[in-house]
Amino acid sequence: MSTTDTSGVGVAALGERLAPLRLRGPESLRAMQHSMLRHGQLTAVTAFADASGALQLVDGFKRLHVARELGWTELRAYMLALTDAQAKVALHTLNKQAGLCELEEAWLVRSLYRDDGLTQPQIGQLLGRHKSWVCRRLMLVELLDEVLQGDVRLRPKSRPEPSRPTTVHGPAEMAENDWSPHTIKFTHAPAAVVQVFAYVLIYSTRKHFALYERSDLHALMEGHVETFEHFGGAAHKCKYDSQKAVVLGWEGNQPIYNPRFLSFSVHYDMRPVACRRFKPNDKPRVERAFWEFERSFLNGRSFRDLEDMRAQLRWWQDNVAIRGLGDGARNGRGWSSSPRSSPCCGRCRGTAMTPRGSSIDCAASMATCRGTATVTRCPTSTSPTSCRCGSRHGSCSCTPPICAAWPATSSRRAAPVRTWGASDTTHGGRESEAPTSTSCG
Repeated sequence: MSTTDTSGVGVAALGERLAPLRLRGPESLRAMQHSMLRHGQLTAVTAFADASGALQLVDGFKRLHVARELGWTELRAYMLALTDAQAKVALHTLNKQAGLCELEEAWLVRSLYRDDGLTQPQIGQLLGRHKSWVCRRLMLVELLDEVLQGDVRLRPKSRPEPSRPTTVHGPAEMAENDWSPHTIKFTHAPAAVVQVFAYVLIYSTRKHFALYERSDLHALMEGHVETFEHFGGAAHKCKYDSQKAVVLGWEGNQPIYNPRFLSFSVHYDMRPVACRRFKPNDKPRVERAFWEFERSFLNGRSFRDLEDMRAQLRWWQDNVAIRGLGDGARNGRGWSSSPRSSPCCGRCRGTAMTPRGSSIDCAASMATCRGTATVTRCPTSTSPTSCRCGSRHGSCSCTPPICAAWPATSSRRAAPVRTWGASDTTHGGRESEAPTSTSCG
């Protein structure tokens, strides 16, 4: 428990047992020294008394270092009543605005895991993070050589860099899939660990979630089938981590895929792509999807049992998670009527319509497209040579003249549209190319 009053504490009495969890670069120390020489101590440091009664610093290591160099004998400090584990959590909270670097976070997580004996879910709950984040930070520091870590401590903290651009994928080219376990306390059933299945289309960022009691191969395949039915098709490729249902093992950097899942993938004409080991940023969109699932769906909700949770999830996906994707994306298959009669006009984010291909990743329908690219169908004219306003081609009075780019002759063939073949079933169907009519209206 903290106090709002500060008290003077001797510099010699403040310990630095938590100092190894922080980086102190020469540049930041010089800036702190300049500030303290000019203005004095502006902000009080934060300390707590450990089990032996000794005072240990929680926040303010640079101020303490500079005070000792300047020969100060006393600093203003807030005193907190904390345990060792709570002090480390307070260190993370007090520096949340400035932000700890990845290595500092990894040192903090390892200390809570090794020294305080907390489990990864407990650490995630204390720090407000998902347990996958805790696992990644722990793996970072466990695999990094101690000599290299010591060398990093001597160097200044690097400046934050902008996010690196990710690979650009077209409509229905790539998706991401993963699992996330959640312990749910049902009101009319015993508490259980629910495995959340997530499938994200990279291009349109459309998501689909499903709930299962296990995360084995059968649940994985069932989740894909439900997703394909929801979207009306499957992406050409999908990224996975090293879950055993997909990857049995590795030979160097070469993944060994599960033959049963490969057969499933061939049936639905999709290709699994195994992410690199220890590289969670290879599939960031599905990791972000779990964050949205926790903040938007789980928060403030109670569930009678698993079936009630599934029913609420279906409502949430149809009414909340779909917002902002456009009317065309809200339709189950991404079109306003049949795929043959109303293909995408080519001016929206999608291109050619196909239930297995780009139609499920098209963010606008024929009625809601507001693109500006060259069209494959004239959206306003009643014929290739006249506009709906009644004027001939080239003299359109519309603002802007949407039909100005449409050819005066109807001999131009539009790009072929990829649609279902006549004998295709709901899943696993191949695509055929069918030319669209060039007449408008």
